[in-house]
Amino acid sequence: MQLRYASPARLEFRKRGSWGAPVITAILLGLFALTPLLAPGPVTSSRAAFALLLGLVALALVLLARPRERNVRIALDAGVIVAADQSFPLARARAIALTSGGSTLEAAPFARYRAELVIDGGERLVVLESADPARVLRDLGRTLGYLPLPVTPGWGLGSGAEPWRRHPPPARGELGAPIEERGRPGESELGAGLCVLGGAVVVGTVMALLHNARFQRGEASAWLSYLLSALLLGFIVLLGCFMVSDRVSARLQGAELVVERRALGIVWSRLCVPAPRLGAVHAVGLVPGEPRHLLVEAGDELFSIAFVGEGATRLAARIASWTAAATPQP
Repeated sequence: MQLRYASPARLEFRKRGSWGAPVITAILLGLFALTPLLAPGPVTSSRAAFALLLGLVALALVLLARPRERNVRIALDAGVIVAADQSFPLARARAIALTSGGSTLEAAPFARYRAELVIDGGERLVVLESADPARVLRDLGRTLGYLPLPVTPGWGLGSGAEPWRRHPPPARGELGAPIEERGRPGESELGAGLCVLGGAVVVGTVMALLHNARFQRGEASAWLSYLLSALLLGFIVLLGCFMVSDRVSARLQGAELVVERRALGIVWSRLCVPAPRLGAVHAVGLVPGEPRHLLVEAGDELFSIAFVGEGATRLAARIASWTAAATPQP
């Protein structure tokens, strides 16, 4: 869910639909439905009936998985909240709560940061949702400009932290010793990468045995067979090496904070924030105490970087200590 329209008269939140998981099964069943029709021999009534049955099941799964758009509209001028077939008086809105949705397992791609509109009586409406916490908070800041409600913090944000509000950073003194932390953009990524490399050894062994068996029988293998085997094995090895070497590092030294994601010796992403613009840094996650992202306040901008583990918490705490020590007291 994202904020699509904002004005003094109306707020509109919308989530574009996406194909659901059943569409994969539908494609496979659709391919199986063609098998009785393409198999050798005449097309009998039983073959046709079986193909028709599989086709109907595939069609039903496609209809089930089709994209559905969700909308929540808040008519500020009329004082009404409309979501699907429900409507509430705007006067019943009590707060906006930061929560999480979906599975909190690291491997689950559908885990999301959420902002929910809390309705008097216990009902809640998801108005903002994304895998990027900075996007949720940027939209939340715009929403609060038209709908000033209290925010119930979550995601492990500390007491008094309001990254959805833009505050100019105060003047600070010089930075002492450099602040540096390293981590990974995904939990369990190292273990998964080692498993992939182990799988590459197994696949390579099987391929070598198959090609050797053909050679022992005196059968010639086409060059395309060797090429495809090499490409598949190379892809698996490259994927495993990428996952094993995937790292994120953050370093505050001199005049700027630099956060890099590096894998295979290549810098894939880089964020540079000048120290005078640097505000608070927060370690947030779908489960409090288990950071998954760094939120970096930089003047009127807000950034998020995937950074899993205790390194994110230490970095946020060390930058907070420097900020407190370097800011002149009135």
